[in-house]
Amino acid sequence: MDRKIRFLTKIMTIVLFCGVVAVSANSGDKFIDDYEKFINKYVEIIKKMQAGDMSVMPQVSELQAEVMQWGTRALVEGPNLTPEQAARLQKIGDKITKEFGGN
Repeated sequence: MDRKIRFLTKIMTIVLFCGVVAVSANSGDKFIDDYEKFINKYVEIIKKMQAGDMSVMPQVSELQAEVMQWGTRALVEGPNLTPEQAARLQKIGDKITKEFGGN
């Protein structure tokens, strides 16, 4: 279980960095809003799993698929974020590190 959490956390970090370099200013706010919703869902599900709630295992599998979709979405959204958007995206991504560590 810990390996799965570490794997998902690393993937989300990669998605974050892809997003920083690949999202246009015009679509950046929408992208970041959607990403924040996903991260909040991610944190909630992983916390439940860590607490021993195995009923969330189907959702964990869905998360894995969504992580890949986020990576793709980040790459096709457009040129670059504004510095403000990049800072906001970084702050959202830091939630994962804060909650689960970067290991």
